[in-house]
Amino acid sequence: MPLHVANDAARRTMETAQTSRDSFDAYRMLEYAKFGNANDFFYKEVEKRLRQLLSLLKDVSALRDFSADLTYFHSWPTEQKNRFGLEQIERADRIELLTEAFYWIAHRASSALRRMPGLKSFEAIGVRDVRNWMLEHVDKPSGIRWDGFGWGGPAGPTLATVPYGRDKGLFVNAEEFFVEVQRVTSRCVKNPELIS
Repeated sequence: MPLHVANDAARRTMETAQTSRDSFDAYRMLEYAKFGNANDFFYKEVEKRLRQLLSLLKDVSALRDFSADLTYFHSWPTEQKNRFGLEQIERADRIELLTEAFYWIAHRASSALRRMPGLKSFEAIGVRDVRNWMLEHVDKPSGIRWDGFGWGGPAGPTLATVPYGRDKGLFVNAEEFFVEVQRVTSRCVKNPELIS
């Protein structure tokens, strides 16, 4: 996979994340005008979680962007090859940790969003499914005991490499999440009577 393809997907997802935050802020201004501080707890939770999610995406993208020129790998001294191998394992572990954190935090953000006036219809299916099937409820019949972490190509890291398609990739799921934030909040901005 060319590095620029993965970069493009990550960059597009981060742009969508920023746009969704702007939409949420516009929604919040209208919601605050109606209810004052009544929903501050949920607003602060969502606002913080959206910031954290964007930060996690930036970190994953930066770690994935790091690449060594492997053209000469075979000519490297053994010690250098070993050090590079350990660095790759540590990098993969870090990306996996950040990817899992994204799903936990996005789930918490989803719960808080649904508690705000007019946003009950929020549903980020990709985030929900990965969190439920691959992290939280793996011991249930619908759970997936995954076989390992994948770099995921242009769609981003995946928590399960099989069954194929159950985890569409971090960038795809994140984009879907942020598009959904934008959908529910911009709907309320266009129709303020929905904020009730």
